[in-house]
Amino acid sequence: MQALKDRLGSLDAPGGVADLTSALLLAHDLHVPGMENDITLITDGALEVDPTAAANTGMPITYLRVGNPDAGNLAIVGISARANPSNPAEQLVSGRLVNFSGQPATVPVQFLADNIVIANEKVQIDANSQTDLLFSAPKGSAAAEIRIVQNDTQPLDDRAAIVLAADQALALKVLIFSDNPQPLQLAFGSIPGAQVTVETTDVVAEGYGTGGYDLVVYDEVAPTKPPAAPSLFIQPPDSPLFPSPGMLADSTPTQITQSDPLLQEDVEFAGVTFGATPRYELPAGFTTVVAATDGPLLAYGILPGGASPTVLLAGNLRESNLVHRIAFPILMAKIAQKLSPSPAPQTLSLGEPLLIMPRIGATAVTVTDPNGDATTIETPDTEGLSQSARQISYGQTNLIGAYRLRETDAQDQTLVTGMVTVNAGNVTESDLRANPDLGGLLAQATATAEAVAKSDRQADLWPILALLALALMIADWLLSLRSPQFSSKQLARSKGGAA
Repeated sequence: MQALKDRLGSLDAPGGVADLTSALLLAHDLHVPGMENDITLITDGALEVDPTAAANTGMPITYLRVGNPDAGNLAIVGISARANPSNPAEQLVSGRLVNFSGQPATVPVQFLADNIVIANEKVQIDANSQTDLLFSAPKGSAAAEIRIVQNDTQPLDDRAAIVLAADQALALKVLIFSDNPQPLQLAFGSIPGAQVTVETTDVVAEGYGTGGYDLVVYDEVAPTKPPAAPSLFIQPPDSPLFPSPGMLADSTPTQITQSDPLLQEDVEFAGVTFGATPRYELPAGFTTVVAATDGPLLAYGILPGGASPTVLLAGNLRESNLVHRIAFPILMAKIAQKLSPSPAPQTLSLGEPLLIMPRIGATAVTVTDPNGDATTIETPDTEGLSQSARQISYGQTNLIGAYRLRETDAQDQTLVTGMVTVNAGNVTESDLRANPDLGGLLAQATATAEAVAKSDRQADLWPILALLALALMIADWLLSLRSPQFSSKQLARSKGGAA
């Protein structure tokens, strides 16, 4: 046992979530018929398991628990950043502190930007609860971090860091054509790392280039043909793109599909008012999310002759109360995510796969881990398929720190670079307390497995018994062949002689 302990101690932590259910499903595939099979599980007990998967292994499971089953822990399990709505040059950094113990705690916390302590705070947190942390990183900060400044059971998850996306080339690039851009500029500027450019509507007719932008917003203006970039149209004029032969009799929202992803998480259209609103005729294939009695108010789809996704917001923002609601920046963020999904996340938990959506033109993505080891992944050939079909996965995120991304074209020219930070905090793995039900579940699964094995052994006797019965029948037949046989004439003569 000591040799095993030493061996485990020499291994690097793989990260990720310990998945006992999947491990038992794999063990089932390793079962060898006719042999004595069993499973020994050595664990601290901080696991969940599917009882059916455990029982279906068909093997008894010996549960050996190690470590302190009641170990409490404090952890930072999440961190994110977004532009400060009151000062877009600053980044608001938020984190989540969780107390995985049965005792309340006073936790000293530090907030850092570029490794400089910005603030210190003592946070009161109840037993078995969580609380959100927030601080503002100064203008120009490249990185931020939140730290728990005390020793506890697992120090790796006492800190969480993030690269502020404003300095990343992977940031969302938004172009807004508007003569009243402030609400839109603030809303899109609050998206983490968004880089917003504003132009007046008159340059659209001049053919202003939209190349290089991830999302283009047309506020009361429209180009003459479907745009190449994903686009949001806000009350566009009557045109072949969005014909509007008349006006809505009443622009009050009456049909709201709250289950649509654009409206989930506190985007509420009930009570929203619009001014005079055109009655748009939607192209075939568009999905209406919000509508008045006689026409759409919010819809999305792909314009005829185009290839990029498009969202239509029929109401006029200048005459609507929507821009004064907290739902407005949330809706704009959801529209941005739908039209131009982020190519990579800002942060990941240790061991969580990194999913990357390469941009059009990228033929390879190189990921360099915190140790400097680089892995290059070729992008799949998805000609004629959607952008989502280009998604690739990098699974070697077992080190804490910053992972650098580089997308290149066929000539190995850099198209875009970025950075993703991997942190140890995880809402499942940071809870180090043993599952009190695990032993009972495994014992029940063992009893089931042994009962099934006994039944199988009994079932295995039937072929043997059948063979024995067949052997007896054959033996009886052979014996009957060896007995004297008499014909009917012989029997008659025998009877006559006797007479």
